[in-house]
Amino acid sequence: MNKKIALAAGGTGGHIFPALALAEEILGQPESPGVIFLAADRPLDRQILTSADILGAAFRSVYLPGSAYGGQPGFRKVLSVLYLIRAIFSALCRLRNCQSLVAFGG
Repeated sequence: MNKKIALAAGGTGGHIFPALALAEEILGQPESPGVIFLAADRPLDRQILTSADILGAAFRSVYLPGSAYGGQPGFRKVLSVLYLIRAIFSALCRLRNCQSLVAFGG
């Protein structure tokens, strides 16, 4: 199989559903490269993407750790930064076999 296309979205349906529409279009093409979906490790993201697994074996979801930064007290901000660093390294490992990345959201 060709290298995969990575899609990154999460947090709200307003970001995830357009990314899923693109995934469906990509997977509907002849000789589709396959899709890796990067999302936050949150219940809403998991719920939406679990129901999208009907797209088949060429679609794989990867959930990245994360934590809100804004409005947190000092020690929680440090923890948020550590989660971010962990998520970046995890994403880089998953993106190694991808030919492109499309990110949705702000």
